Amino acid sequence: RVHKKSYDESVSEGMSEEERAQLDGEVMAVATGEDPVGALSSAIAPEIWGHEDIKRALLLQLVGGCTRKLPDGMRIRGDINI
Repeated sequence: RVHKKSYDESVSEGMSEEERAQLDGEVMAVATGEDPVGALSSAIAPEIWGHEDIKRALLLQLVGGCTRKLPDGMRIRGDINI
């Protein structure tokens, strides 16, 4: 029994292979870029200028939760600290 869909399944649902390949390319471009954390943190509240250190801290808190493995084998992201 599946409790929930993985992120990959929920995002790619209804996408063509071409759209999926384009999305994968865009994600890899950010991930392998010069400063992926900076690129992602600058996308947080882009209408607010400055505060780059605060945006970076928020990003790291959002994605930095510890992974938990439940007794039934399901893995979930840990609690965020915001």
